[in-house]
Amino acid sequence: MSNNSKNKAGKNIILISNIPTPYRIPLFTALHAACLKEEMQLTIVFAAKGYERRQWKIDYDSMKFPYHVLASGKIQLGSKEGVLFTYSTLTKILRQLKPDLIISAGFSMATTRIAVRWYLEQYPPYIIWTESVDRPGHNRSCLRMIQRKLLCKGAKSLLVSGSRAADYVQSLGTKSNKIFRAISTVDTDVFLKKTAKIRTFGAKRPARKVILYIGHFTKGKRIDLILHLLQRVLQHYEESELWLVGSGPEYPYLKNLSKDLDIVEHVCFWPFQQQENLYDFYALADCFVFPSQYDVWGMALVEAMASGLPCLASELAGAAVDLINNGENGYLVDFHRINTAVPILLYLFNHPQKAKKIGQTAADSIQQRCHIRNSVAGFMEAIKWSIQ
Repeated sequence: MSNNSKNKAGKNIILISNIPTPYRIPLFTALHAACLKEEMQLTIVFAAKGYERRQWKIDYDSMKFPYHVLASGKIQLGSKEGVLFTYSTLTKILRQLKPDLIISAGFSMATTRIAVRWYLEQYPPYIIWTESVDRPGHNRSCLRMIQRKLLCKGAKSLLVSGSRAADYVQSLGTKSNKIFRAISTVDTDVFLKKTAKIRTFGAKRPARKVILYIGHFTKGKRIDLILHLLQRVLQHYEESELWLVGSGPEYPYLKNLSKDLDIVEHVCFWPFQQQENLYDFYALADCFVFPSQYDVWGMALVEAMASGLPCLASELAGAAVDLINNGENGYLVDFHRINTAVPILLYLFNHPQKAKKIGQTAADSIQQRCHIRNSVAGFMEAIKWSIQ
């Protein structure tokens, strides 16, 4: 599958990503427009249309940029959580497109293949675009570290999502002058406008205070901690409930846990939702919780803050350190210490005007820090530096 347009520009830039996602399409559209202004042509190459865990419906007509979708094979890594793409026919596509610069997502097989060809002087310069962070307990094999250090050494520059990702690539030996920030984000304008419209014109507010979680149901997300948190909150504020939106292997365990904790009447499980349906959840909730213990970033946190929700985020989530000013536009929380989180939720529930102010501050800060133009600016800075 492809969408081609005649290259009338000067430099030819190729960006390689895994699959099309709704939150990346606006970024690629804006980045393509920015490249054209600089007399460059950007083409996106996707490894595949999707894989089992990703249930998004993609509107290919909305992709207003040249793209190719490879017929990559997929190698399952232990469970449905890990997928390794083979990037079949990538070499053929690159020969056809003849790029002056390649941007490759993460430390993938594509990046490895490109780096090997670059070391053999067969490929042009490449940029690594990564969200990877140092994760204690994660795979730190010597072979893996050597591979990543070599990839970073060969890269002309690196694009990172935030400060923790910058720290990580520096730990791999990357010099600071090679690191550029392109913050991972969504179309924050859309989330802000649509949720505001729903709140203003047609939303019937739930009878109870709503604690919201949106994401995949896996162990590392630590949704079980939210259920324990709700149990404690209900001892002080009975008119509250938890909405869990998503799907995943932990669903049966979470259902049983809600029964064991005797809070089943206050927990609502919602199936996976397409992006156009998420605005209602963000608009109707009173706060958002993000207890993840391993997210390298956390796009749902960006969405929730852009929607004007006060958020409680795990200190271990990659995005939290960059996005939250504790007590001003949200809260950094150790969800293992429930006693520290309960008073925050009770305060928000008992002081709705203060909660609204924190949510508004969150939306304002996201517009300043995480607008798509900020991400595009980071990309363009890295591109210009890398092709000079």
